Amino acid sequence: MAVAAVAGWVVVALPHASGSHSWQFETVDTGVGLDTSLALDGGGNPHIAYQDEAGDDLEYARFDGTSWHLETVDSVGDVARYVSLALDGDGRPHIAHYD
Repeated sequence: MAVAAVAGWVVVALPHASGSHSWQFETVDTGVGLDTSLALDGGGNPHIAYQDEAGDDLEYARFDGTSWHLETVDSVGDVARYVSLALDGDGRPHIAHYD
């Protein structure tokens, strides 16, 4: 699995659900995508923390196996540099970043 910031988009590459050796690319969010950090939960679902370049906000996206859920974590001031994401044993996100 890979995550990348490509021309202001957050893009994730997931192994194909059929188990084949091809990749499936999904656009998670647009107009954003700096300083991305990826973690996988116990079910193998990706979670991504990243900076919204336009608003300098800290964003969080998680995939539940069916769809993506996006939320703004911090939008006060110029935040979200050097983002680092970890999931605890219960799958809860912990995000460190420079404010």
